[in-house]
Amino acid sequence: MGSNNVIVGSVVTKDFFRNNIDNDNDGNKYQKAKNVDATADRLVEIFKSPHSRPFYCKAAWVLSEATIWNNVELASKGKNPAGLFNYLCKKAGV
Repeated sequence: MGSNNVIVGSVVTKDFFRNNIDNDNDGNKYQKAKNVDATADRLVEIFKSPHSRPFYCKAAWVLSEATIWNNVELASKGKNPAGLFNYLCKKAGV
């Protein structure tokens, strides 16, 4: 009984995966980090709350952009927008 999955003349090693797949992840992490910083900076501008930047970075890393901007829209209708935004983000999983 033979296997139909025969690879002829090729060997895929761990080094192949490390060199080809991890490089893409590093690029994605770099791009995501840039997006996180930009989003956090924008949130600091919106809420005029520079002391909350570490939390905004965490929120931008964990939550989708759609969730973040939805929370911004909802928070802008409240009495304390920055506090409401933080509450909504924590409720969403930050």
